[in-house]
Amino acid sequence: MKISIFSLVLALACAVSAQLAPKWYYYNPNARLPYYAPRSTGQGSNSLRSDWLSMPSQESESIIVSNVGQNLNFRRLTSRMETLEDTTEILARKVKDLLAQLESTSSRFERTMQSLATKTEINIMKTVTNAKFDDMKGDLTNLKTDFSKQADASKKDLIDTKSRLDNVNSEVVNTNIKFDRMKTELMNTRPDIKEKLDSTKKDLIDTKTRLEGLKIDLMNTNTKIDSVMTEMANTKPELSAKMDATKKDLIDTKTRLEAVKMELANTNSKMDGVKTELINTKTDLASKLDVTKKELIDTKTKLDDVNSDVSHTNTKLERIRADLSNTMVDINMKLDATRKDFIDIRAKI
Repeated sequence: MKISIFSLVLALACAVSAQLAPKWYYYNPNARLPYYAPRSTGQGSNSLRSDWLSMPSQESESIIVSNVGQNLNFRRLTSRMETLEDTTEILARKVKDLLAQLESTSSRFERTMQSLATKTEINIMKTVTNAKFDDMKGDLTNLKTDFSKQADASKKDLIDTKSRLDNVNSEVVNTNIKFDRMKTELMNTRPDIKEKLDSTKKDLIDTKTRLEGLKIDLMNTNTKIDSVMTEMANTKPELSAKMDATKKDLIDTKTRLEAVKMELANTNSKMDGVKTELINTKTDLASKLDVTKKELIDTKTKLDDVNSDVSHTNTKLERIRADLSNTMVDINMKLDATRKDFIDIRAKI
């Protein structure tokens, strides 16, 4: 019974080890590492060694990296299997030692029985031998119990290990399926990706050319801005002088307008006196009424012209004040127009 249980455990361990051999060969750190053919002679050489393996492609390298966690779990399971095999071997050695001790004890018992001369000695030796045999029998029973427990635990570990190995194998199969699917998708999308890369390169070249043109335009613009700034700095004193002259002309014009207003006030007072005289001398100057009316009409027309000129002058002055806040390029034209207006006003005054 003991030998049959031991044989069963040993057979299960050997069967699992035989099933794990092909993939364990690549992940066991103590195993001989596989040979990979160099990339430069991977397909063109026919003199490769038989034990060389094909170099994994760049697409499969990313999948291999993602399976590092599964490889670590597989190594842990492999180490547990090795520990289980070592334990089985130790138990087998212990059973062999116990059987050897039992055989030696039996031989000693036979020799002792033959050497005994008397029945009393034989009975005494039988009693002692039976006691020792009972002790050995108890030890064997205890050993059998311990071995059965260890065998059951080992069997349970083997079952768990087998289930885990099945899960790992299913994961590996699923990973291979996913890898094949991804490889197919990559092969299908490679022409589109290449076309997109070519168009992207062309767009980058066009963009680079446009950027170079924009840089040149920007340099030219900066040069023009520098020249404009230089011209503005050079024309600033001249513009300041023109502004001062314009201010002076405005002050003079304002003074002359005040004088015109005073003259108009005097004219109005004179008109009042004339009206009074006309009323007082209405009877005496009946014959001269038409002439006086004509003169009054002419005078009123002249006054209207003067008032119109004054209003026009005020409007132009307000316009000049508003235009002074514009750009420095427009100031020259407006200053010339203002001077022309001043000349016209002086001529009318």
